[in-house]
Amino acid sequence: MLKPSLTTNMTAVRERIVGVRQHVPTLNGETRTYVNFDNAASTPVLQDVLDTVNAFMHWYSSVHRGTGFKSRVATQAYDDAREIVARWFELHLLEAMGFRPELAQCLDCGIEIEPDGNDA
Repeated sequence: MLKPSLTTNMTAVRERIVGVRQHVPTLNGETRTYVNFDNAASTPVLQDVLDTVNAFMHWYSSVHRGTGFKSRVATQAYDDAREIVARWFELHLLEAMGFRPELAQCLDCGIEIEPDGNDA
């Protein structure tokens, strides 16, 4: 059995998941609370993340490609985020995580790349 404090913490986190109480139609026409059985492929976002992304969208622009003010702001935010993630996982090379500026450029151009960053 879970300790009360752990149960309380899990409940608090669950309540921060976007759409956790979303109702969907069933085959018989009734609605039920949706249960996500595919978290490996499509884990729902936390409300804190959604709020942060939404707040930043006014500043979003081309990352690592533009020279305008908004592009420089977005590029700095992207670079700061990958540094934070790298420190979180204590990685020495950002490339080990696949956070590379050229990745976004390749995807935008439709170029397929290997996971290690080599051209296909």
